[in-house]
Amino acid sequence: CKWTDDNYLLIGMANFYKRDYFEAIEDFDYVAKQYKNQSTHFDAILWLARSYLELGNMEQAQLMFNIIDEDKKFPKKEKAGEISLIQSDFYMKQKNYELCADNLSKALKRTKKRKYKIRYNYILAQLYSQIGNNQKASFHYDQVLRLKPSNDMLFYAKINRVKVYEINSSNSSKIRKELFRMSHDPKYEEFKDQIYYALAELCEREHNRNEEIKYL
Repeated sequence: CKWTDDNYLLIGMANFYKRDYFEAIEDFDYVAKQYKNQSTHFDAILWLARSYLELGNMEQAQLMFNIIDEDKKFPKKEKAGEISLIQSDFYMKQKNYELCADNLSKALKRTKKRKYKIRYNYILAQLYSQIGNNQKASFHYDQVLRLKPSNDMLFYAKINRVKVYEINSSNSSKIRKELFRMSHDPKYEEFKDQIYYALAELCEREHNRNEEIKYL
């Protein structure tokens, strides 16, 4: 049956999503070794890298990346987005946030699905905030808002964007007005405490102690 390799790959994916990573590795390893002339061979290598990352086995994950780099037949262009995404996870688990962001940016450029664009932009905003690049963090939060996410994601993007804004006389008033509008919006009723806390943080950054205490 010409679908045998695809079925083994699918079984491996099922085990991966069940978090039975050892079983998944056996399935992917079988596909990678037995079907070297099929496209599933390359998919199996990528899934092996994912599985090893979930187990925290960085050495084996790096070995998979080496195979990808050294294999001239590996369809790197076709799978560039997927490779970048897995490598981003690799660097995330090592807390190397700069390389994580670099690879996630590459993956973002290659994705067309709106839900993934929202997710990747939000994670990038968090990463850049973590490494102190507030300008890029603010940019990616803005990108999230432009993509019109769910109400929860919309709220957290707006709140977190306040924390990375470069506060000055021109935008301070704008940020405060936006937070006030949110505090009166019925769909954010359950988030009012976080809105007032964000206002307090804004006042703290402006060295306005009395207003800060009021919102707290």
